[in-house]
Amino acid sequence: MPGDGDANDNFGYWSDLSNNIAVIGADHDRPPDCNHCGSAYVFLRDTEGNWSEEAKIIPSDSIRSESPITIGFGGAVSISGETV
Repeated sequence: MPGDGDANDNFGYWSDLSNNIAVIGADHDRPPDCNHCGSAYVFLRDTEGNWSEEAKIIPSDSIRSESPITIGFGGAVSISGETV
């Protein structure tokens, strides 16, 4: 679970794994500058098998609105090698 996760974020509904890197979508996440824009998280596995959150990716063109707009960023995620 991400450090800033919420029960309604849809975290983990979409995910992909490549070696020791996982990308996990949360298409209902609400970053500070956008309502329900969504996000994707990158986790790394260390040599002992422990996972840690490395990055949170949010859309660069997010919008702020008073109405709940669902853009769905993170609704489909994929990783190939080290490219998310």
